[in-house]
Amino acid sequence: MEQINVKKGPLQRAKITISVLVLVILAACSKVEGEASHFERTEDGSKIQVVSTIGMITDIVQEVGGEEVEVIGLMGPG
Repeated sequence: MEQINVKKGPLQRAKITISVLVLVILAACSKVEGEASHFERTEDGSKIQVVSTIGMITDIVQEVGGEEVEVIGLMGPG
């Protein structure tokens, strides 16, 4: 029996690669049933508590979260 070797060109490989990447991204962005939305408040309406490691991350979380979060930094400034 003879084997038929079919070589795929660079355009065909690129199409396959892009298709796989799109599928992976869509799967990563999908919502799992029963998972809480990132935009929902806590049940009792309190602030979301966040613990960060270093001061830079603490500052970023405070700026992004604003009044919606309570940030506790493990390391002080400096």
